[in-house]
Amino acid sequence: MLLALACCWSSTYPLTKIGLGSIPPITFISARSLIAAGFLLVILRARRIRIPTDAKAVATQVWDQMKTCYDPEIPVNIVELGLVYENKVEPLPEGGFKVDVKFTLTAPGCGMGPILQSEVQSKVLAIPGVKSANIEVVFEPQWTQAMMSDAAKLQLGMM
Repeated sequence: MLLALACCWSSTYPLTKIGLGSIPPITFISARSLIAAGFLLVILRARRIRIPTDAKAVATQVWDQMKTCYDPEIPVNIVELGLVYENKVEPLPEGGFKVDVKFTLTAPGCGMGPILQSEVQSKVLAIPGVKSANIEVVFEPQWTQAMMSDAAKLQLGMM
């Protein structure tokens, strides 16, 4: 069994034998690559990861990613805190999407701005199809507690 697996692992197969009939039969792919591609598809399906095809789907994924970014001093994400003012997604002519996000901080003097900005940018750029992300920290309008969602207020004991 181990020998058969080793032989299979190092073998190559014509792509036409795996259902890609439009590729000439002289093109080969290693079993290792086939297995890796199969695992990748299984992982993507298991995690229900979708590659967005329109700006609305990308915007939804951007909101979802920003909900994983937390103010370091308050245990609530920046979306529920009402810190995100804008999430603008535009398709690029060459394909993919450009994302512009504007968010603020709970206090203008907060030193965590660059850290949150970097975290949001890296998470937005990790979304499949996003080619460019401009993440801007703004201070107008000034943030107030009234901008928090009811869920955030409840979590912080304000309701």
